Amino acid sequence: MPWPGLARRFPVLGYRDFRLLLADRMLAPAAFAFSMVGVSFAVLDATGSTADLSYVLAAQILPALVFALAGGVFADRFAPQRVIVAANLMIAAGEGGFGLLVLAGQPQLWQMIALETLTGAGMAVFYPASQALLPRLVPDRLLQEASAMSRLAMNAAQMAGAAIAGLFVAVTGPGWALTVCGIGMLGTVPLLLPSGRPALSGRSGPMCSATCATGGRRSPPAAGCGPPRSSTASCSPPGTARSTCWAPWSRGSTWVVLRPGA
Repeated sequence: MPWPGLARRFPVLGYRDFRLLLADRMLAPAAFAFSMVGVSFAVLDATGSTADLSYVLAAQILPALVFALAGGVFADRFAPQRVIVAANLMIAAGEGGFGLLVLAGQPQLWQMIALETLTGAGMAVFYPASQALLPRLVPDRLLQEASAMSRLAMNAAQMAGAAIAGLFVAVTGPGWALTVCGIGMLGTVPLLLPSGRPALSGRSGPMCSATCATGGRRSPPAAGCGPPRSSTASCSPPGTARSTCWAPWSRGSTWVVLRPGA
């Protein structure tokens, strides 16, 4: 795994699916920032009316209110990463199609409203699934760290994307900015499709050796290193001074700690 020192400092980076999700949460907000800047300039260039701009922006916001409950149902019934992929494809179609219309000629107001409605529906589906996916990728004990890193990546990417998008629109125009947004949202699909395998919350790390010496003494589980949900032994991450392995002592609820070399 690259950056072993960074992974030791932040254990959640040892999980491949989380790294893929983190890459998605940097790419998607950065790409969508091009839409945030490009839509306003595209509508004003096409119609010159601030009222028309308000209609287009309302078309993006209202579906988030209408389809919010439906997005939660989809996140419960289907794999969250698949729902996010579908949402990102809807946003890519809406913003990419808007950009192509701007590049092709004078877009009509109803066309812009329809495409932004599609984008808003994708956003409404995205958020519930996004919240449901993260706990499936990392153990419970790393969830706070994963959530903090994910939120930091999203905010930083959105701010950086907005700054770059402003310069991009000034140089190339809003049509190309919206097209870049669509391409960026399409780029998130390969990052999300391999992810979504549930993490074993009882393990202490992503690389755990289940080979432990026999013998040992009874002891309550150490903090952050409880027994796994299955009967397979679970070990502390490699590199610690003495690996600690948990294995069932009997069919009851008693567990023992097995220390290699003890």
